[in-house]
Amino acid sequence: MKKQVPKYSILLILTIMFAAPGVAAYVFYRHPSWLGSTKVNKGTFINPPIVLNALDDHAKWRIVYWSPGECEKKCLQELDTLARLRLALGRKLYQVDQWLILGEQAQPFSPEVTSLLKEQDFRVVHLSSAELAQVNVLNDKAQIFLANPDNYLILRYQSPVNPDDVYKDLKLLLNTTESKSG
Repeated sequence: MKKQVPKYSILLILTIMFAAPGVAAYVFYRHPSWLGSTKVNKGTFINPPIVLNALDDHAKWRIVYWSPGECEKKCLQELDTLARLRLALGRKLYQVDQWLILGEQAQPFSPEVTSLLKEQDFRVVHLSSAELAQVNVLNDKAQIFLANPDNYLILRYQSPVNPDDVYKDLKLLLNTTESKSG
């Protein structure tokens, strides 16, 4: 003889089976730290963000390359990588500017390098020692920063940088600001 399962227990099992995903989603929405990794960005978040007054007031995101000394072969290769990264953004490349920031002791560029930087659409700024003292994240190593349209440095990457990390962070920032403003 077969044992009869009460109708109410089948109904209870079906209710639990179909309600469990919704309850789990709500619980993890309220407590995202329970999922493990909540970090989305690949760069190091600068908290609090630091304003860089040397940048102009155009409302664009910026890829900023900080070179404390001379911008030689390694620096130029990094700049080329960043220029290609900006091109990979497609139509959103118009929302991003590229900046090369040098210390005051850096020598002027040769005409070939100047034309190369102009071709890659880099803007070059030399910071004085007084301006450098105001921005405490600029140290003696080359670094890449992402700056928001309000001239605040918000993410930092060590050189040499993985271009995929910068691309993913920048793409996420551009998509987020686009969806909030639209």
